Amino acid sequence: MKKTAILLFIFIGLLGCKSGKNAFIWNESAAKNVKTSLFILNEHAKNAQNFETAIIKGTATYISDSQNQDLGMDVQIEKDKQILINLRVKGFPVAKALITPDKISYYSRLNNRFFEGDYAVLTRILGQELHYNQLQNLLLGQVLDSKSEDQFITSIENGLHKLSPIELEKIQATYYFEDKNSLLKKEEITEADTDRKLTITYPKHQKINDYIVPEQIHILAEQISTISLNLYYKKITFNEPLAIKYKIPSDSKRIDL
Repeated sequence: MKKTAILLFIFIGLLGCKSGKNAFIWNESAAKNVKTSLFILNEHAKNAQNFETAIIKGTATYISDSQNQDLGMDVQIEKDKQILINLRVKGFPVAKALITPDKISYYSRLNNRFFEGDYAVLTRILGQELHYNQLQNLLLGQVLDSKSEDQFITSIENGLHKLSPIELEKIQATYYFEDKNSLLKKEEITEADTDRKLTITYPKHQKINDYIVPEQIHILAEQISTISLNLYYKKITFNEPLAIKYKIPSDSKRIDL
């Protein structure tokens, strides 16, 4: 479970409440007629944000069988290059992570532990290939993996367009989109022959200037026990200078995964 919590922070432990000054809730609509996966994915791709930098301020609630923790959060994104995450408890910094296309680094001030390694380590642990773009996409409401449109079958479930993989694989990813703009509403990632399941939902989206982004992200990881992370965006700004500072404290001890 400790490893699961660490991985949740590294892959998911990211964001946060209310929309910013120039934001408003983006209208969505229910699916009534089945559309092709090609059409849905092409429309979804149009929502991808073309920016250089993004700064996200917000809150997160982490819930496990033994813990319930409210966190403040700051996220700085230099698109396709690096993501810096700061977590706070009652205003005091407690953890920080730096994610780049080559490696992931994380340390906690609470227990003076740190992790640093490339994606191969995490791929081995999770049994699924992982990369930087998946983490960036999660923060921005895009599908984690973009497969070819002919690898999905489409249907309608609970008013959403459901894209299910045609071929059975060890790791199965199913996507759900609303109808109006093909905004991603839910991803379900399951592992065959195990009880491991990751569900990512996007209850609301908001438009800030020309950018459509999530307002909330809810993440549920189910294995032997359950861990959930509820993320709420408070303020988002784009294309402003970043202040990325990251250094692992010298007295920290490495976490071996």
